[in-house]
Amino acid sequence: MASPALSSRSTELEPSRAAVYLTCELYAFCGALFGICSMMTLMVIAVDRYVVITRPLASLGVMSRKKAMVISAVAWVYSMGWSLPPFFGWSAYVPEGLMTSCSWDYMTFTPSVRSYTMLLFTFVFFIPLGIIIFCYFCIFRAIRHTTRAITKINCKGTRDSAKRFHKMKSEWKMAKIALILILLYVISWAPYSCTALTAFAGYADLLSPYMHSVPAVIAKASAIHNPIIYAITHPKYRSAISRYVPYLGVLLCIPARDRFSSSSFQSTRRSTLASQSESTHPSKAQSSLSESESPRFSDTEEDLSAPTSASRQGSVEVRQLVSDLTDLSNYERERENVCVRERGREREKEREKRDKKG
Repeated sequence: MASPALSSRSTELEPSRAAVYLTCELYAFCGALFGICSMMTLMVIAVDRYVVITRPLASLGVMSRKKAMVISAVAWVYSMGWSLPPFFGWSAYVPEGLMTSCSWDYMTFTPSVRSYTMLLFTFVFFIPLGIIIFCYFCIFRAIRHTTRAITKINCKGTRDSAKRFHKMKSEWKMAKIALILILLYVISWAPYSCTALTAFAGYADLLSPYMHSVPAVIAKASAIHNPIIYAITHPKYRSAISRYVPYLGVLLCIPARDRFSSSSFQSTRRSTLASQSESTHPSKAQSSLSESESPRFSDTEEDLSAPTSASRQGSVEVRQLVSDLTDLSNYERERENVCVRERGREREKEREKRDKKG
């Protein structure tokens, strides 16, 4: 028979043990929710880049602030739908590895756990990854075909296509940043996925506690990649950070004049769609752009109403114009070099034909 002191001690431990389990479940739930939502967001970004670059006219007026918020909400709801089932008996949230973190149960060899793990990987990892690969394959192909077509046109002296190429090049820069983020995310989650799939295949006894914990830490550290990549590659992002957090502006080496100026850069999407559609549907493009993009620039219009920000706006536009002209001049030089090489190839082909006839 247990002593009264021992029984009172066990009753004191029960609430703390329940709190530990609850904390473990909440920790695992947050990790699943944020991880799944990150994957869905990257997939949405890839689809957006695919539509803008490969079908610019079809995307006119499609994306607005309201629709972007709806898409984000759908991504969160979808992630929530895959994160809640372990609370209701379909799999479970349990401690893993060194028992210092928690995740969904992928070690237990039961139908409930195996079915959840299989469907989770299918609809949260493999299908979104396949969509991302398809989108970027189409983007690469569209960029390649467009570059070849514009090069042939420019050899005949058309300058408007140079501007079009410059706008597509800007869109491609944004797509490359998104691609870097996607690759880092996949690389971060790949070791953890391999660990879970190894246990799913029935080889859980081959995995040591460190083989559970280390991949989990690497996977969850993927949350810090996005701001670092944007801070390195995107000057507008750095300028925005420096305005709201001046000390970070010093660390990012942002000039003082840019640190306290109001940014009024127009979105790359708007300029690209306008340049690519004005030649075919000028009135339709202008009306759709004004309707879909007007809510985005309300803050900019308020900034421009101030006298001091008007001069800053002018300096920003001048710097942007100088950058555009520099890119265009570089493109003109590249175009001339390509045209010279193509003429040389044509001469060689003509010589080969003459030699064969002779």
